[in-house]
Amino acid sequence: MWNPSASFLIALAATTCAVAGLCWFDHRVSVTRERLRHRVDLLAVARGQPAGGRRAPAPDAAGWLTMTSLRGDELEFARRLAPWHIPADLAPRLFLGLRLLAGLILATLLVLLGYRYFQVTAILHLAALGSLGAALGWKLPHLVTARLALQRRRSVEYGLADAIELLVISVEAGLSLEDSISRIVPELRRSQPAMAEELAVTGADLRMLPDPDAALRRMAERVDLPSIHSVVITLSQTLKYGTPLAQALHVVAEELRNDGLRKLEEQANRMPVLLTVPMILFILPGIFMIIGGPAFLKVMDVLAK
Repeated sequence: MWNPSASFLIALAATTCAVAGLCWFDHRVSVTRERLRHRVDLLAVARGQPAGGRRAPAPDAAGWLTMTSLRGDELEFARRLAPWHIPADLAPRLFLGLRLLAGLILATLLVLLGYRYFQVTAILHLAALGSLGAALGWKLPHLVTARLALQRRRSVEYGLADAIELLVISVEAGLSLEDSISRIVPELRRSQPAMAEELAVTGADLRMLPDPDAALRRMAERVDLPSIHSVVITLSQTLKYGTPLAQALHVVAEELRNDGLRKLEEQANRMPVLLTVPMILFILPGIFMIIGGPAFLKVMDVLAK
């Protein structure tokens, strides 16, 4: 006879083994990555500047170069794995494994709960509960990563205006676009970490790719925001036709600030409409009680006499 307690223990043991395996894999990847980084640093010191006159990408941006081929959930999942020094090329397989593991755990939990607490004994009903849990577990990582990606895009959009203004200052000081991006990334790390990260990857792409337009297009594809697309189009046209970069960045910064003010005005105009329902539910009843309460009590007193 099927024992739900034994099945639960088996599922718990399998989950523990999977977590232990991931921890061991994380440790091995971290050790290997540190060794390779040390060897690369030694080679860079020995050789000086790389061949071709191109400067090496910043150390913090080099780890993100492999993410440019990822899209959607896998890209956001790879970003979350980066602090644990897990290579980005493993993100698709790990994300698939996470979805399968979540589906297995939720399916097992729903079957055990239905059998033990709700007295579900029919095989078809248990299979339906297991299928529902598997579907929820398969979809849950996607929903979580989509929410995290949305928050990240909002953070990037919020810090874009500050980044453009810093670029204007750097370009007016005589720096090129690549050098300006490298200069402002450390300044944005504390205030706008998401924007600094995207600029670090873009700066690395500008150094490694022969076409600057390709690096800018990659940034637009990664972030996928209308404001980023507008900035990328402006920079691409500036680099293509040779117009003054500082003037173009001035125009972009002014447009971003105007867009921000326009959004704030829209939110302020929506406030009276949004406050209507709270006023009806919470404020007007209190006002009616204060104004009409004494009169109502007097009427009740008169009727009672």
